[in-house]
Amino acid sequence: MSLFLLLLVSLAMASSSSAAASPEVTVEQVQARMRAHLAHVDDQIRALDYLLNKYYADWNYTEEDAHDYVSNPINTYMLIKRTGLEWPNVKKVLFNETAEAEARELEDMVKKLQEQQGRKETSVGTDKDEL
Repeated sequence: MSLFLLLLVSLAMASSSSAAASPEVTVEQVQARMRAHLAHVDDQIRALDYLLNKYYADWNYTEEDAHDYVSNPINTYMLIKRTGLEWPNVKKVLFNETAEAEARELEDMVKKLQEQQGRKETSVGTDKDEL
């Protein structure tokens, strides 16, 4: 999936990659930022997979089974214990300010790059009109 996103951004900006070489933001900078952000997303997925595979891989919970499972006091205790011990670690990975800040920064970089490309295309169109 991460490769698909990189390819999508590359294709969307490939037509004017030479024009995007302004000192503000380049396609390569956006791609590098996207790779870093995708690495954080992969870490988040791994954290969730670890939690689900460790504790819930052998269970097929349905709404009916959940009532039976929780009605057993030992199961209820273990569920609360797992949540209390494991969730804080998963929460740190899922909901951190660094990943959110990087996502906002990536979004801003893409907007700047699109604006730069728009200005370049507008100036090229204006030059052609003058001829």
